[in-house]
Amino acid sequence: MPTKYSVLCEKHFTIDDYINKGEQVIQKQSKKYLKRNAVPSIFDYPPHLVKTTTSRPLPKKREASPPPPPEDQIPAKKKRKSSVNSDHGSYIKSPTTVMKKLKKTLKKKNNKIKSLSAKNLRKEKTIKGLVKKLEEIKALSEEQSQHLMSNFGHMTKDIFTNEQKNEGNSTGSRYSEQIKQFAISLHFYSAKAYKFVRKSLHLPHPSTIRSWASSIECEPGFLSNVIEHLQNTLEDDNKDCIILVDEMSIKKEVLWDAKKQKFAGNTDYRPILAEDQDTIAHNALVVMAVGLQKPWSYPIAYFLVNHMDSKMQAQIIKESINLLTDAGLDVHAVTFDGCSKNLATARRLGCKIDSFDGSFQHPTRPGKTLYVILDICHMLKLARNALGDKEIFYTSGGETISWYYIKELFNVQQSDILHLGNKLKNVHIKWHNQKMKVAVAAQTLSSSVAAGMIYLRNLNVKQFEKCEQTAEFIQNINDIFDILNTKSKFGKRFKSPLTLENYAELRAHRLDIISYLKKLKDVDGTKLVDGPRKTFILGFAVSANSILAIAKNLLSREHNNFKYVLTYRFSQDQIEMFFSKIRGRFGWNNNPNALQFKWALRALLQKNQIAASEKANCAVIEEEKMDEEMHHVDHNIIMSLTCSTIWRDDVLAYIAGYIVKKITVCIKCPECAIALVAIDKSQAEVLVPDDHSYSSNSKPESQSLITIKSYGKLITPSPSVVKVVKATDRNLRQLVGDWTSVTKTAISSLKSNVLQDVKASCFQNLQQHSRESHLLDEQFRDNHITIIIKKIVDLYINIFVHRFGKVYSDRVVREGNSSRRPKLNKLILFGND
Repeated sequence: MPTKYSVLCEKHFTIDDYINKGEQVIQKQSKKYLKRNAVPSIFDYPPHLVKTTTSRPLPKKREASPPPPPEDQIPAKKKRKSSVNSDHGSYIKSPTTVMKKLKKTLKKKNNKIKSLSAKNLRKEKTIKGLVKKLEEIKALSEEQSQHLMSNFGHMTKDIFTNEQKNEGNSTGSRYSEQIKQFAISLHFYSAKAYKFVRKSLHLPHPSTIRSWASSIECEPGFLSNVIEHLQNTLEDDNKDCIILVDEMSIKKEVLWDAKKQKFAGNTDYRPILAEDQDTIAHNALVVMAVGLQKPWSYPIAYFLVNHMDSKMQAQIIKESINLLTDAGLDVHAVTFDGCSKNLATARRLGCKIDSFDGSFQHPTRPGKTLYVILDICHMLKLARNALGDKEIFYTSGGETISWYYIKELFNVQQSDILHLGNKLKNVHIKWHNQKMKVAVAAQTLSSSVAAGMIYLRNLNVKQFEKCEQTAEFIQNINDIFDILNTKSKFGKRFKSPLTLENYAELRAHRLDIISYLKKLKDVDGTKLVDGPRKTFILGFAVSANSILAIAKNLLSREHNNFKYVLTYRFSQDQIEMFFSKIRGRFGWNNNPNALQFKWALRALLQKNQIAASEKANCAVIEEEKMDEEMHHVDHNIIMSLTCSTIWRDDVLAYIAGYIVKKITVCIKCPECAIALVAIDKSQAEVLVPDDHSYSSNSKPESQSLITIKSYGKLITPSPSVVKVVKATDRNLRQLVGDWTSVTKTAISSLKSNVLQDVKASCFQNLQQHSRESHLLDEQFRDNHITIIIKKIVDLYINIFVHRFGKVYSDRVVREGNSSRRPKLNKLILFGND
């Protein structure tokens, strides 16, 4: 930009640009003055800077056309013969021309879609690149990065808008709600990562985030601001809730709170007890409200405690119920785990817990009944612990229920890489180091384990001659857990939600299971329900009675009645995930002190997108072993690859059914889809698994693995699919004998070998169809049979090598020993050692 001090040479102006014209003025005046509207117009550029222009030639004048000849001299035009009937008013193009035009149009559309997809990917690279950079500098863990990507991966546009809006603003920046949530969440996970990101993006200063949080009152006791928020924001049809109560271990430490000008870390029961306590707290008791209609959850109170007794806990629960009731919420139950203090609390609330009655009266509303629920996941772990420790139970008829059959099933499956459709591993047998992990208990006492036992008994395997009662016990525990832990409204059988239609059926089945459990005895002949291992039976019975009573009331009431009830909402998972978020605030420090707990809770009460760990309170840190690389396969692995087990064909048919299910989702040809499933030729449209057989020499229907595990839902594959799977398995076992030789080239060679072996003898009913189909489509280099075989081979390879990697890691790398880290980690969290 020119300023008042800028100058320009006088040679660029003409004499008419000056105020006084003529040579006389120029000679008399030593200083010249330009007119106000003077513009430089004379420029002597060097030749190489002068732009040459060529003028466009004028159009040529057309000569006049000669006059037309007379009509009698004009030759007659030949009529074009039309191949179209006279009935048509226009010319119809040939199919070949139309197909070429359509293919050309389709190609353009595909290119446009590809271009738009690439454009979208480039837009997403901003967030992805940012998170990846934070991982590289180790400012975020992998799990935290996944949470940020899942919640903010779509925020590229918001970030660009925020940058444009706040560009050049040193103060007074304004942020959208999305940007605020992103900033709060990132700062919650890692202050270091947040500081790094602020170098590139306009985000609130950390002190601003702290000031937002400082307005939230978060001292020990009842959180009145949270209760007020629930009162003002929840709709009338969303106020049905339950209360969860649990404790989290905190570090024993006394700290000076500079803001409050007092020491923190002592036990604090206010407002239940007004006086200060001198005992150092080592637990934080949290009370949480959880919605039954929609999935909302908020902590409404927390107390710093040290060995709180049942009387004090019952008083806190009653006060929580009163406060929520006064806020307009409808409390239906209280859920906690099955420790002795909680059972004593239930008795103080008025429950007849020893008579399997978990009901008690509302503290301030006579006539309204509330219920106690013992956490179902905790009961499942107690059932596994009881059988694992005692090893033998007896039924009312004297038959044996033994842990021995679970161990034998694991040992038998060790002889092969493939299993009988269950997840039994070494960690399930040596469960003491994983006793807090619900998944381990659920996989041990699952219907898949019971089906595996029955299947081996049907094959007359000696170790499983009398396993029926053990399988029945496992199946009953699995069923009662499914009924009381339904998570989806689309669940089937016992995993379906409670409705008025299935209420009577599920209630009857629940009564049968509870009656069965009450009759079990230990080795001394004492009923389990009367001994020290009674808690899991007591918990299942009380919880089932309470949940079904609440469900009946919600389903049948006249106002705001429920269409279905998900029993998962009555579990403690929400409070366990809350504890996981608290621990995630401090990275590796999963045992915060009293002040850290308060700060993390305050951050969680802000609007954010902070997610819990996938494994919540059962998180396991995998133990790494820096062993030398092994270029050989252990002898036991070679034996597993080469030996022939009596169930291999059944397992391969079971896997083939899963492969068929995966392929039929994406297949477009109906003839090929029918050829994948074994069908009775007399009923070509019937796809009932019970009427199928998957091989010519198959076992009776009652003995096949698919029939035992089916419940009418599994797919029975055709003989051709099973044949392809068997050929792939045979070739693959030879290849992975030395797993270091498994390369992309080796896998491609294996596919070619399998295709050459089976193509001529498989899918005979598709030979004619495969030759006739898609003759005009140039994109198909392979016929339908080849495509199907390749897809089957690809899926089975993925399944087998995934399983092989797990078996190899367990038997060779870890040498069959489970990690001690989870056990030591829980000693810190729950034992405060």
